[in-house]
Amino acid sequence: MVISWIKWKLMIRWKAQWNYITFFKKIPGGKWFWIAALLLSIVNFFMILFGTYFLLKATVFNQYLLDHTSSNSIILTTLSQAISYLNTHIEVLWSLLFFIIFLFSVLSGISSSKWQLHSMDHEWLEIHAKVKSQTARLFLYLEAIVWDVKDYVFSYVPIIIALSLLTDMNMVGVVGIVILTLFLFISIGLVTSVLHYHYLSSQRTRLHFYFRLFFNLLIRMVIVTLAFFGGKILTPWIKSFPLTSNDVDVAKYNDWLSQGAEVVKDLLTPLTVIFKYPIFPHNFLASLLFDEVRIFDGVMLVLACIVLFAFMFTITQLKSKNRSENFYPFTIIEKLIPSKIFGKSNYNRMQVKHLLRGDYFLFRFPVLTGSFLFWFQLGLMVSFMTGLNPGEKIYYFILSFYLFFFVYFHIASIYSELTGFFSVDSEGKNVIIHLLAGKTVWEVFKYKYLLFIIYTYPLLIVADITLILFSKIKLVEAAVIVVIHCFSFLFLSALLFLPSIISPHFNYINIEQLEDYPDQNSIQGIVRYLIVGVFIPACMIPTAFYLTDYINLSTLLAIQWGEAILLFFSLIFFMLFARNKLRKLSKIEQLSL
Repeated sequence: MVISWIKWKLMIRWKAQWNYITFFKKIPGGKWFWIAALLLSIVNFFMILFGTYFLLKATVFNQYLLDHTSSNSIILTTLSQAISYLNTHIEVLWSLLFFIIFLFSVLSGISSSKWQLHSMDHEWLEIHAKVKSQTARLFLYLEAIVWDVKDYVFSYVPIIIALSLLTDMNMVGVVGIVILTLFLFISIGLVTSVLHYHYLSSQRTRLHFYFRLFFNLLIRMVIVTLAFFGGKILTPWIKSFPLTSNDVDVAKYNDWLSQGAEVVKDLLTPLTVIFKYPIFPHNFLASLLFDEVRIFDGVMLVLACIVLFAFMFTITQLKSKNRSENFYPFTIIEKLIPSKIFGKSNYNRMQVKHLLRGDYFLFRFPVLTGSFLFWFQLGLMVSFMTGLNPGEKIYYFILSFYLFFFVYFHIASIYSELTGFFSVDSEGKNVIIHLLAGKTVWEVFKYKYLLFIIYTYPLLIVADITLILFSKIKLVEAAVIVVIHCFSFLFLSALLFLPSIISPHFNYINIEQLEDYPDQNSIQGIVRYLIVGVFIPACMIPTAFYLTDYINLSTLLAIQWGEAILLFFSLIFFMLFARNKLRKLSKIEQLSL
């Protein structure tokens, strides 16, 4: 029964993932479906195998490249040193690969628990398949983990094979390592899934909710503090940046890069010591591959696994709290936001209450306090800006990073974590309610976009106030920061909605599926590349001209005011495009429900 269940659910999930392609829509269930799925996976397997082989052959195992590399940036310098180190320490390369695989297994377990939390299959199994609650939950765990095992077999095994070919490993030993890695992959994923599921489920009670809130705030305070003091270490090196005129001394620049690489390496040394601890699974497998395993390390790893499985088993035996004891923490938000922001519109108030009262938001709300990256960047920026003087050109170079990259990474992290809350198609089949009320999908986008602004912009204001108060920013520069942040925030936030505007998927099975659609992921990848690789660097070009004495400070500030105006008109153009696209979606037949 378990095998039949997994096959059936895998087919449903796979077809739902690719249902935007007509070819896959027409493939019926049965052997032809599995043949098509297998062929696609085999093609993916060999593409990764050959791609990895030639990439490693051209970098880590390319002695000519290692001997003739001339780096012209801190990133390339650090990367060049890392590649040289891996070339002479192959065991670290294997350890890094196993670490990535086990990190993926942890993420797989978290994804599995989220899938289960929002799945209706648990009740279906109990009613129709007549299985016990614990058995039904096990079915759901296995379904999600097997779905990710598919990725291990067809995405990570070819990397292991490619690396074994390049390092002349015994293939019999490699096969054994692949099997052992698969076992650990499933075990780590299962333990993570069970623990994460029960951790999130406990958030429905008052005590656990406030504990989670306090713990998340504490972590963020630790991160911003560490980033601040780390920035103090980096500030002297930043101040010595040599490219602050059009007279470039290449030798000084190369020395500066080498110094920076050493500073970064010193900062990361504590992390590398932890990473190389021998009893961790990734290091144990690498040692096993090179016949360097110590009995003590193996015993400690086995004991750790036994303790984790025992703890997992104990957790699964705990009975959940009665639903009547559940705690709803967002009463104040529910009362204030609809009345103050949406006015007296009962329609909009109903939609906001529906979103806030769902488990999806309850389980993910800490992200609204800012991602770890947000607080890390803020700590660094405040540290740099307090250590630099406005008279130094590098001061404005750091400020330009804060103007654009800081905003994008802040909103992108929140939108990514709360896709099922903010995206247009997160309404699912409930979009029918909007259409029956005489609305179009354009109205759905408007209230979702407004909600996103309400929940994410206040934290950006806090960051601006913090930076302005603790640094030496002048009034004119502070005004530029606030205005550009406002318009870049509005425009970049709108761009995040683009995948669900161009290719909405209202017919998902589970809300977690919104992160799996290849067409939306492709659009999202293109948008991310255009923002990070084209748009933001283009906005920073005037700062580069200022650094090299082609323009003065007054001209730089004038150009930045012009960028604010450009962002405003870009936002208007995007909104016109979105309105034209979404207003056409006003009938149920147009949504492929």
